[in-house]
Amino acid sequence: MNTSTKRFLTRLYLYNRIIVKIIILPIISAGYNSLHAKPLESYLDKQLNRNIFSNDAEIQTRLIRLDPFIIKFVSSVPKTSPSKTLMIPWLMIHGLGGSLKDFENLIKIAKRNHHILAIDLPGFGGSIGFENQYSFADYSDVIYRFLEAGHHKKVHLICHSLGAQTCIIFSLQNLYLVKSLTLIDAAGSYNKEQYIKSLLEHHANINIGKILNGEYSKISDLNWISNDFIKTMITDNPIFMLIIESFRYNIRKSVKRLKVPVHIIWGEEDPIFDVNSAFHLKENIYGSTLHILRKGGHSPHISNPDIVYQWISNFNHNMDRKPDA
Repeated sequence: MNTSTKRFLTRLYLYNRIIVKIIILPIISAGYNSLHAKPLESYLDKQLNRNIFSNDAEIQTRLIRLDPFIIKFVSSVPKTSPSKTLMIPWLMIHGLGGSLKDFENLIKIAKRNHHILAIDLPGFGGSIGFENQYSFADYSDVIYRFLEAGHHKKVHLICHSLGAQTCIIFSLQNLYLVKSLTLIDAAGSYNKEQYIKSLLEHHANINIGKILNGEYSKISDLNWISNDFIKTMITDNPIFMLIIESFRYNIRKSVKRLKVPVHIIWGEEDPIFDVNSAFHLKENIYGSTLHILRKGGHSPHISNPDIVYQWISNFNHNMDRKPDA
């Protein structure tokens, strides 16, 4: 790593610390203090003016306080009187760096016939958190308390990427709350060695073969040409820490213990998690269903919401007809 690169990273780190300490933390602190100094309703009213689905009156944006977090979510119930089974909500959980808005197109289709819920996990979207690191335990607990606060006895979970990994962990702990589990290009089910090789070669431009063959003798010999990748490698970055969390809590083996109906959706050309992970899940989750989106990427629900909706709707409808185990 040359001198100019080191200088750049040092400045980037210092600027990150300054911005966080001088600008971001005081703003968050002020918001947090205002929550305790003023009625919660006053705070919510101001936040709800920023309705991310402002052109659709049927989709309501709300905030709920689940200490120490403020969770933003959307809710939609069909205008027509649905049957009892249709009232089992679809709860959508986004992936790393995303938000509930990732499900916007899917929600607009599904809301015609289904009760829809989608949340922003702490630290993302419109949700507020007061930690710079989060864990699967935090997120699983948020989902549990969110369902408890809404008096939801059962849900269909629809989860993407890191959100899917979270939902797997949640489902292993809270079987009785999950009517079905749809996993969209789930994180955490990859082969660790293969994933590291792919991550380094495709995102950091490091050839693993050359390292293993001794062609690189020291770290300075590596060609770090991707500044975008380097920028994420900052210790205080919660996104990077969640990547580490995802890697540590690999669910490749534990998925065998899932006892809920599982529906797997995967993009055939997912550049982040290879489609082989989908086949691994199918082989190791008893009775699971698999759909592969041809030429699809990492987010089929964004690129092809109509197809994904039809798959999910058919699967959940079949599960609604079955009695709970």
